Amino acid sequence: MKNNVIPFGANAMPVPPTSRSGGSIHENWRRNQVRKQLMKAIKDEGLLVKAEIAFEWWPSLMPCAVDLCQHIGTQLCIEGGKPVAYATIFRAIREFHRYLSESRNVEKAATQFLHEVLNLANELSKYVIFVEHKDGRRSSWYPFKQPYAEWLRENEDAQNVQISLSSFIFDDEYSVARRRLATLTMTDADYGLVFALRGVK
Repeated sequence: MKNNVIPFGANAMPVPPTSRSGGSIHENWRRNQVRKQLMKAIKDEGLLVKAEIAFEWWPSLMPCAVDLCQHIGTQLCIEGGKPVAYATIFRAIREFHRYLSESRNVEKAATQFLHEVLNLANELSKYVIFVEHKDGRRSSWYPFKQPYAEWLRENEDAQNVQISLSSFIFDDEYSVARRRLATLTMTDADYGLVFALRGVK
């Protein structure tokens, strides 16, 4: 696979309003912007009604989807041209409704939605995402340690993000990646549901 090159600034978020009361208002504003952009993308995909049903019947799925978009961002497109966070959520919504129609069990449908979110961890583990600076330094993004947008800001003097396939991946790396992504995006109850942990509420 050839390196994909992504210019900085694509799908950039609006500038948050200024406030004297600190970062909490900014964070709430950013989160609300992420949610609005997500719902617009879902609507454009023709999945709005299905998404509203999933988010209403299992309310923690909405914050999970927003957390995923906040952490992974909407600028990263690996294959297919769509932001990977959005593409993941689209698949998760479709899987929710497929399992719901087959089982009539909301918990099973929600679990499948969550598993689809975690499948992104497997995909991201296959790639090395990096930038090269003019002075020759190379900086890689570690998806489960730092939000993508934060990493971009730290490397704003570089011009392009490059993506290449990782040379080798250990099987246990997938398991670790899935648990880290679950920690970033899921409630304790959903985490327990996905990993079949008893006594987690």
